[in-house]
Amino acid sequence: MDIKNILVFFGILLNIYFAILIHFKSERSKANIIFESTVWAIVGWCISMLLYRTVALNDELWARFLYFFPTFIPTGFVLFGLYFPVKKTHKVWVYLIVLLNVLVALFTLIPRQVIQEVITPTYGEKIIRFGWAYYYIYLIYIPLFFLLAYLVLLKRYKESSSTIIRSQIITILVGLLIASTVGMITNLVLPTLGVFSANWAGQFFTFIWIASATYAIVKHGFLDVKVFTTQVFVVIILLVLLARLFTFTTLTNFFLDLGVFVVVLVFSVFLVKSVTGEIRQKEELTELNEKLKTLDAQKNEFISMAAHELRAPMTAIKGYISMILEGDVGNIPPKA
Repeated sequence: MDIKNILVFFGILLNIYFAILIHFKSERSKANIIFESTVWAIVGWCISMLLYRTVALNDELWARFLYFFPTFIPTGFVLFGLYFPVKKTHKVWVYLIVLLNVLVALFTLIPRQVIQEVITPTYGEKIIRFGWAYYYIYLIYIPLFFLLAYLVLLKRYKESSSTIIRSQIITILVGLLIASTVGMITNLVLPTLGVFSANWAGQFFTFIWIASATYAIVKHGFLDVKVFTTQVFVVIILLVLLARLFTFTTLTNFFLDLGVFVVVLVFSVFLVKSVTGEIRQKEELTELNEKLKTLDAQKNEFISMAAHELRAPMTAIKGYISMILEGDVGNIPPKA
């Protein structure tokens, strides 16, 4: 397996990790369910690229799947933007978007419409000859829906008054803008010009927008940035070590790599637990501090109220005593 396939394989595992993280660490809202489904579409896209590059048979079938799954990616982000952070949106727009997505996706599976043929040269990357639907439908649909996703997210950003929501949207938008630009250049623009040497890069760089979006979704309730960063770092290290197990040259190297992998795996588990425990302690201390602030405010309010209630009758009593002493109410009997 060459380095390009290894990087695509890393992209598959990282996106599966993020999909699982979203599933178990986020609120099960429509927006998050749509996002999770989009991540699985990206996983399907990455797997299709790996099969397209490694399997010698059925080149056209894998090529069709290679262009089938990306139709769901910009659509997923458009729908995500329509439901995030609001819970409801116009269903007519949702149905039209989904219907258009299904039609374009079906075109990619029909032979000789989007993919006309695949040529395998003696050296270099496979060459794809595109059909009419690629130039007149697919090539317009993908950039147009990514642009629509940007606009929808920007609209949500302007409409929101919440600092947290605006921060989430900016994080998602920046990651989406970077990775989708790279993906469209390497998997859309260059192949259209007949350059296929970088068609694997888009799949690998998908982890940029998925990581940023995943963090933005889950960080304000279930996941701290320190924990998230540690988990991603650990996963990447383990993936690198795992890849080495499949590229050994001798049996001795295999067992050495296996030993290193096991040691790092055990260390990683303790590292993640340690960081998670530290974050939980900080959260508990922060919560206790907030409670102390609340109690202190209640104490000050009680003292202020008590002082006011005591001051009012004391003022009246002092006034009456002053009137009596000054003789305003008549002479005071000696016995008094």
